[in-house]
Amino acid sequence: MSGGFYPYPKHVWTPTGGWWFTPKNAKTNAVVITTAFVATLLISYKAAKPMEFDPQLEHSEETIAKWNNAVKK
Repeated sequence: MSGGFYPYPKHVWTPTGGWWFTPKNAKTNAVVITTAFVATLLISYKAAKPMEFDPQLEHSEETIAKWNNAVKK
């Protein structure tokens, strides 16, 4: 529930197009930026995945069960 556009000075020039400017290729720009963002996320994920450490993978279930039983005693 927006209030719409408020009055603004018409004599002001801005290099970005001014108030509420929407370029003709705004949808294309949005697709390009979104694609680049998703690609960056995927590259970061693939680079970080081999660096993950999971302690469950380091020890077998039998070893963990032995440790749990030792703690209970």
